[in-house]
Amino acid sequence: MVKVFYFSGDSVCGRLRTVLYDGIHFVRLASSQAFTYLGDRFPQMNIGDPPAAVIEILPDTQQSGWRTGFYLAAQPPLQFEETLRAVRD
Repeated sequence: MVKVFYFSGDSVCGRLRTVLYDGIHFVRLASSQAFTYLGDRFPQMNIGDPPAAVIEILPDTQQSGWRTGFYLAAQPPLQFEETLRAVRD
């Protein structure tokens, strides 16, 4: 299972956008997007930071090459949303 969070830049907390239960959706997302590992704790953003999309890889997710924890997407939320919709179709 993979959770997707959006940070708006006007809050320090991220909002849960969706949960990907199907591994194939994650594989498609991971192949179309660059991610940076942030660690195993929920990231804290500062007010004024640029909007961001973050995914969480949960321990029950068996994806080779991916550690449990949080990853920052290279694309900002608006572009990430387009990619997310495309992989779910």
